[in-house]
Amino acid sequence: MIIDEVQRDPPLILAIKVAVDRQRPHRRGQFVLTGSANLLMMKHVSDSLAGRAYYLRLQTLTRREQQGLGSAGIWTRFFETPAANWLDMTRAEPARQEDWRQAVKRGGFPAVALETHNEQERSLWFDGYIATYLERDLRDLHAVANLQSFQVLMQAAALRIGNPPQPRRAGARR
Repeated sequence: MIIDEVQRDPPLILAIKVAVDRQRPHRRGQFVLTGSANLLMMKHVSDSLAGRAYYLRLQTLTRREQQGLGSAGIWTRFFETPAANWLDMTRAEPARQEDWRQAVKRGGFPAVALETHNEQERSLWFDGYIATYLERDLRDLHAVANLQSFQVLMQAAALRIGNPPQPRRAGARR
């Protein structure tokens, strides 16, 4: 059984725990639980399914996946190739050239990377993503008490990361 957005129904997690514990012998893979929030950090989820679950964190799409090349490609081969050959392997890798700034603006979330075609669509998608994240997912985390302050912190961090360091003025204190 595959259940998406499982974090929206915390009692369901306890029911899954009971179903797994009742079964003898245990059968792995009966349930695939997916969701956009980290269950282990949610205050309304009383059980972590410890010893009964494997947790996989999915990353955003790689550049090659966005180009339709279907895999992480070269990244897998780094583990199979001696380090002395990495530079040659990298240079031989076929990939469409693109300005890194455009790739960064596009990001790696499938919906925005593959389906948006201009800056305005992308901006709307990211605004909606941030609003949903703040209003729905962060509300359930222990660590965030004030969503508005957290949004200000996110924006400040993004500005700090996205800009070159500014020269210090004479007499300025750290």
